[in-house]
Amino acid sequence: MSSRYASFTEEVRIARKFTSAPDNRYVCKADLAALREVEARGGIRIWNADQVYAALMEGPRKLAKQASDVRAAMKRNCEILIEGQIPVGILEQAN
Repeated sequence: MSSRYASFTEEVRIARKFTSAPDNRYVCKADLAALREVEARGGIRIWNADQVYAALMEGPRKLAKQASDVRAAMKRNCEILIEGQIPVGILEQAN
């Protein structure tokens, strides 16, 4: 299953928990200020936990029932969602 959202965390140590690789080869980092610039130009949309919660609450009842749990998990993992395609050059390999 695929999603139109890419999930990122603000903490590299948390990202490492979500990869099976013993090194950081699947962990990328991006400058949040650069992402905000792309968002301001309309290239992407950045969703935080509270925005996701609000969107889920407006949706079908089945999704609204999960909204609190989703928000809690996103906050626990310092997670943000990116909607759209991130331009080349913003993502770089984490060390």
